[in-house]
Amino acid sequence: MSAIARMLRGQGVEISGSDMSESDVTRGLQNIGVVVNFEQLAENLGDEDGENLIDCIVYTTAIGDDNPEFLEAKKRGLPIYKYAEMLGQLSAGMNTVAVSGTHGKTTTTAMISKSFSGTELEPHTIVGSLLPEFKSNYIKGGSLERGGNILITEACEYKRSFLNLSPSHVVITNLDEDHLDYYRDLSDIQDAFISLCEKLPEDGKIICDPSLPNLEPIVEKFGDKIIDYKKFLEDVPEMKVIGEHNRLNAAAALAAVSLFVNEISGAKNSLREFKGTWRRLENRGKNENGAVLYDDYAHHPDEIFAGISALSEAFPDKKLCIFFQPHLYSRTKILFLILRKK
Repeated sequence: MSAIARMLRGQGVEISGSDMSESDVTRGLQNIGVVVNFEQLAENLGDEDGENLIDCIVYTTAIGDDNPEFLEAKKRGLPIYKYAEMLGQLSAGMNTVAVSGTHGKTTTTAMISKSFSGTELEPHTIVGSLLPEFKSNYIKGGSLERGGNILITEACEYKRSFLNLSPSHVVITNLDEDHLDYYRDLSDIQDAFISLCEKLPEDGKIICDPSLPNLEPIVEKFGDKIIDYKKFLEDVPEMKVIGEHNRLNAAAALAAVSLFVNEISGAKNSLREFKGTWRRLENRGKNENGAVLYDDYAHHPDEIFAGISALSEAFPDKKLCIFFQPHLYSRTKILFLILRKK
């Protein structure tokens, strides 16, 4: 939500909104002229007949149907968009790279943005986490001549949200069973990704690993559009982030950049300095006893295994101690159901 607010504010749009409490995110928005309220009240929408009339409402599905601002907007008959719908509005008319997949979307999106910083192009980027060097989840693009018509964004498959996008190219990092509170099974998930790829223009490309078994229906249907990101593995430099999964993410990032530039040497050099994103196997330093602390948002068995593998490889002589925080009782139940299958 805050990334969309930043992007629209950069286009000169007047933005106001609300959150539950003050944070670095809300302070950052206030610094660029966004009005932030810390209570959800109908009055936040202002006077119906006042000077600052509201043109539309954008909301997150995290709020309930009884939210006072939401109810007031419906009462007034204002245009109301979900986050994904507004993101789709922004992507229309832009050269959009939709970064999808069960795991690695956030990191890969951030890596693509970092790779572009080593080229002459400056695309807009919307990431699902905070980038430490920017303290933001949005990077403003440059002029049209310098790639300002390019949008790099995460494409979330939950509830088929990514079908709101108008992709020019699609990155699929991988595909596994996830969000089973919404999808029936793996086949249902695959159908959603096929629907996303069907939205591509004639010259649109799909960057993926075609050898992954779960991608077989997509590879069969769109074989002429496939770019195998594993072919870029030899171009991935030594990075500050750890793990084979991050090498694969970096390969996908370089493949994406190669669609826009002829020479990726600058992109490779930029990746050397990539420091990761917030809570994606994030190095938080050492405690007073010398233990190295990593914070990871992994909430799928494959993501958890990838993190453990990366840490074991990076610290072969260290004892690994894991603190697990359940995230929603329903998601935790599904997590253990998937673990049993594996």
